[in-house]
Amino acid sequence: MELKELCINNFLSVDHVKLDLKDQGLLLITGHSEDEGGANGVGKSTVGRNALCYVLFGETVNGDRGDILINDRRGENLRVNVVFQIGDVEYRVLRKRRPNCLEVYENGMEVTRKTAKETQELINTILGTTKELFLFSDVFGQGKKSTFLELTPGDQKNLIEEILPLEQTNDWLVKTSITEVEIEMELRAKQEIRDIHNGQLIGTRKALESIKEEALKWEEGKLKKLGNLQIQLTKTVDDYTVIAAHIETLKTELKSIDLSFFLGVDLLYKTTEQQITEDKTYKEILIRNLETFKKNKDICLTCQRPITTEESEKYLEEMNDRIEKKNFSIAQRKIRFDDLIVSKKKYEDLAVKQDQLKREIDNLEKNVMPLCNKTKLEQEIETLNNEESPFRRSLDALLEKEGELIAALLRLGNQLLVLQEEKTVVSRWKKAYGKDIPLILFNMACPFLEEKTNEYLSLLNNGQITVKIDTIKELKSGEERRDFSISVRSDTGGSIYSLLSGGEQQIVNFAASLALSDLAEAQWQGSSKFAILDEPFTNLDPRNSDNVLNFLTTHFLKKKKTVILISNEERLKQSIPNKIELTKKNGMTIMENNNESTN
Repeated sequence: MELKELCINNFLSVDHVKLDLKDQGLLLITGHSEDEGGANGVGKSTVGRNALCYVLFGETVNGDRGDILINDRRGENLRVNVVFQIGDVEYRVLRKRRPNCLEVYENGMEVTRKTAKETQELINTILGTTKELFLFSDVFGQGKKSTFLELTPGDQKNLIEEILPLEQTNDWLVKTSITEVEIEMELRAKQEIRDIHNGQLIGTRKALESIKEEALKWEEGKLKKLGNLQIQLTKTVDDYTVIAAHIETLKTELKSIDLSFFLGVDLLYKTTEQQITEDKTYKEILIRNLETFKKNKDICLTCQRPITTEESEKYLEEMNDRIEKKNFSIAQRKIRFDDLIVSKKKYEDLAVKQDQLKREIDNLEKNVMPLCNKTKLEQEIETLNNEESPFRRSLDALLEKEGELIAALLRLGNQLLVLQEEKTVVSRWKKAYGKDIPLILFNMACPFLEEKTNEYLSLLNNGQITVKIDTIKELKSGEERRDFSISVRSDTGGSIYSLLSGGEQQIVNFAASLALSDLAEAQWQGSSKFAILDEPFTNLDPRNSDNVLNFLTTHFLKKKKTVILISNEERLKQSIPNKIELTKKNGMTIMENNNESTN
């Protein structure tokens, strides 16, 4: 991040100040208050750090925010505007009060979000930092609530972790957690399906056993029927042979009776007798019809239509004539019938014997007919042999279902194995993102901070002070446990940080802050090209003040394009030509010179 311009209007004591911060090198901010008659209370820190902190994060270094920051002497709105560049992208952030406004521009195009909260989140994303990290990595000296080494070990650890790129691991942790839940849900769903299939398989196999038992009973019944039919077939063949021989004997005897002579008499007798019977029957019909017609002579007996009297009389005449003719026919047939009775008697005697033989033959043939069922029995046996089990289709369907369920269970088993493996992998990565990787990064960062802090102490000509950062604590039992701590020791003085002199504490905090800045620069999109030092020489003796100034000009400016130094020390005014002089009069701070001319 490279600062380019900062404009301040009606912010705290500042009236209007516009700073060109692009490639300024070492820029001294100094001033004088005509109201208090000294250098304090001019608004140097307001211009040097509070205004920048406010426009970027919405509050001052000490956390002041809202309308309390407006200078009511002017009666104007508060307005702070900063322009900075990251890589090839130029950003501008504008924050105002009365009315409240927060706007962000990217290469001249507004990218402000719907709400101030969302816009602030966008700014933090662009900067790759938060206010706390900003104050510890880019702002040095007075004004902060506490220095890094004055924080508790827990807060120190949290600050280091905040600098590290754990946001990505946190995102990965969230994603792996979501993935783990999704896999677990899918596992449960497939396990439920597996349980359902197992239940279905058990039910199918029970049904199979039941149908197999029924099919076995059916097969046994079929074999039993086949055996019975075979026995019937054998007995039928034997009985038929005996009875058929006896029938042939009777038929031979029957053929020896010759009724050919009487056959015509018997036939004629029967014919005549039948004709007499038929004539009598027909006569009775004629008489009944005549009686019926006499009851209703106006209706035709045949077609049931009305008829005339003439037609009725004609019909009666015809009917009477028919009856007379039928009486004559019957009389003639009776005379002929009496002549035939004598011949019939002889015929009947022979016929009786013939009938007896025929009846015996008929009875035998009736008895033998069921025995002639050989073909039918053979067909029944063949049909029964070819008969398919009524349980075959059900059995095949259940066997097919069993196969499908087994195949489905195998597929589910493989899928569950894959899902379980995926869950194991995801759980390992979840553990890694949640604990292992952050721990590795933290354990890598601590030696880096220790080395850099001691390196800067050496460059500040205070190599007698050493800083040690431990992440492991050895217990009395000899066991080790994770425990973060920072210890400071001076070879010429105090063995702990609190026993160091005020100047030594300031030097070691400056070195530690520089190390934190290096750690932050290693993580963010690009290294910060500016720094703010607010009264860094307050507790330092001349030697250490020279050491700090020499470090700034010799080493620090190689990394930073603009270093804002806030101080009122006279020797700095003489040695640093690029400076901004502020004057406070009647409660308003103005800039006496424009630093653009010194660029």
